[in-house]
Amino acid sequence: MKIDRNKIVIIVNAYSRDKSLRNALNSIKESVGNAQIPLVVILQSGFPSVSGVIEEYLPLISDVKIVSGANRTPLENINYNRYLGYEIAFVTYSADWVMAIEEDVEISADAYNFVKTMVDRFKNNPFFRGVNLGSREPFEEDLLNTYSLLRYGMHGQASVIGVKTWNYVQRRRIVDQFSSHGFDWLIEKHLKTGFMVTPNLSRSLDTGWDGTHMPGDSNDPYFAEIRSSFVGDIQTSKNYVRRDLHHRWRDDVEIYKVYKTPAFLFRTWWKRLKHASKVYLETAR
Repeated sequence: MKIDRNKIVIIVNAYSRDKSLRNALNSIKESVGNAQIPLVVILQSGFPSVSGVIEEYLPLISDVKIVSGANRTPLENINYNRYLGYEIAFVTYSADWVMAIEEDVEISADAYNFVKTMVDRFKNNPFFRGVNLGSREPFEEDLLNTYSLLRYGMHGQASVIGVKTWNYVQRRRIVDQFSSHGFDWLIEKHLKTGFMVTPNLSRSLDTGWDGTHMPGDSNDPYFAEIRSSFVGDIQTSKNYVRRDLHHRWRDDVEIYKVYKTPAFLFRTWWKRLKHASKVYLETAR
């Protein structure tokens, strides 16, 4: 019996930006259309205006989990809220894939279709780690229906990971490091053992220039480049085509080549060995 591994659940982390959250939820509604997709909202308490937005969208939302941010740093809250959303999606809703979207991010009209198409296309590939929705590549018409396979980490603002990555999170107990590192950084090495599908034109629009650990200027190149790349409500074909581009996120972005995976794993192992040796020598003094 063939097992279907393409159940998708969406999670949204909400905090204090009521207008941004309304835009995010509306974009999800438009993108999902008539598809019956569970939507889980993690709401950090303390902002009545945000709660009011969630009330407006209750017909769209499957589950709301209200959490307190007391006695935690902003980084810890971001990490724990993201972790809780994944836990509910993968455990309670038995998701195979989870699309996580921050409250200050809008997705394009075709974002859900893009994700579903990529999951269907690559779900049986053992090196498929997920889907990133962002891009900073300049808008060109011939890139509209194209994507790249990249050896890269997760876009924390809008991305998709699978249950295998969730199992990795459980095995490695990364929750113990939530006070010092971001969730995306903690799983990056695992994601780089395979590939993340990335649209060559952005399916997400980040408006979080007043957010934690982000540039504070809406005209910062990061936001400006995503804005210029964003597909928005442009009509796209369902026939997405692979066209690998070297995306400009960071210097370590690599176009995925399966034959380079052993070398990547060796470099990762060697760095861990050197770090472990350094720690051992320092503690043995």
